[in-house]
Amino acid sequence: MGKGILLVIGLLSLNLVACTNQDQSDLLAEQQETINQQEQRITDLEETVSQQEELINQLTMPFSYLEQLSEQDKRLATLFIEDKKQERLANLSPESALLLYLHGFATDDVELIQALTYNNGQFDDLETFSTVLYDGMAASDVKEDALTYRYFDQLTVKEASDAEDDRLVEIGVELGSSRYVTVYQLTHQDNRWKVNHPNF
Repeated sequence: MGKGILLVIGLLSLNLVACTNQDQSDLLAEQQETINQQEQRITDLEETVSQQEELINQLTMPFSYLEQLSEQDKRLATLFIEDKKQERLANLSPESALLLYLHGFATDDVELIQALTYNNGQFDDLETFSTVLYDGMAASDVKEDALTYRYFDQLTVKEASDAEDDRLVEIGVELGSSRYVTVYQLTHQDNRWKVNHPNF
């Protein structure tokens, strides 16, 4: 009878050890799954932090209309700003010409503004142009537009109905609960698009 009791106790011990090993395996599997989930969460959070840092960097950079241009147009515009060779502006689209024009007002680059202003041959010298532009307050509306449309969400071009060398470029932005839209007329002259400024 003593051997039978020992056998039963031995079997119960083995069963208990087997159950304990199974419980430990289950526990280890659960812990490994938790670790995997936490590692995935860390990876997701690191990606979110990286995206947020990139956004912060973009928002802390000074705004430039040049950044809104295609790479090719940005390169041409940058070269023009450096050397003032007007042929660099020849291949700009009407939309790019308008953005570059607004950039000129935002940065007070009178030579850029003059190069992109249609004035029907008047005010060809820079000094006279600058005087008319600033002393006559011709610049104030466009300077305001350059500020208003920094975060534009609409930029469309249409052919003007009265002349094939004219285009209408519409720029728009939503600020708060208000929508602002301005239409600029551009004329193709001297192998480039120029903005028809109403005060010239």
